[in-house]
Amino acid sequence: MSMTTASAERELARPAPRKTDARSPFVRLAELIADITPGKPVIDLGVGEPKHGVPAFVAPVLAAHINGFGQYPRNEGTLPFREAAADWASRRFKLARALDPNGELLVLNGSREGLFLASIVARLGR
Repeated sequence: MSMTTASAERELARPAPRKTDARSPFVRLAELIADITPGKPVIDLGVGEPKHGVPAFVAPVLAAHINGFGQYPRNEGTLPFREAAADWASRRFKLARALDPNGELLVLNGSREGLFLASIVARLGR
């Protein structure tokens, strides 16, 4: 077998590149499940609306930091927040050991973001 033949056979055995869809995964998911009728009441995991007014002390703090709203927040959150969240989760769920705030805690803007990221990790872990 010549090198050219071997190269051609490897090329034929290689799977075709996957086509990517640039639309939001949430849009694609909505299309996929649009015609499915659930067997139980639907749990809405969509973006919710705040249920309570803004406390009076918040407005002056926002005004003092208004220049910071022109950029996205850090994904990892601040260390004091991660430490407090890890401590709370350890107490709340009576964990056998404390969570590592630097490696076992993920700061999210909401549950929908967490569910989406978990699905990516689950798919990659196959």
